[in-house]
Amino acid sequence: MIAAASLLVLSSTALAVNSDLGKLQVEADSIRVDAKNVLHAAGHVVITVGDTTIKMDKAAVSKKDGKTVIEAEPGKTH
Repeated sequence: MIAAASLLVLSSTALAVNSDLGKLQVEADSIRVDAKNVLHAAGHVVITVGDTTIKMDKAAVSKKDGKTVIEAEPGKTH
């Protein structure tokens, strides 16, 4: 089963995304949001912004200074 969540665009450790790109789509085997409003995705993570798709094993998505921050572990099986 794949869980999905839509977020407004934030920024990234390996990738900086400007908020004018629209929405960030996150799909994964499991997704949870912690008390600090950080989205944690694990298992077959797919992040899509516009025409760009990134695949990884784990990711944490948060907002800092009006940008989306994505901290990720590269996918081994994608």
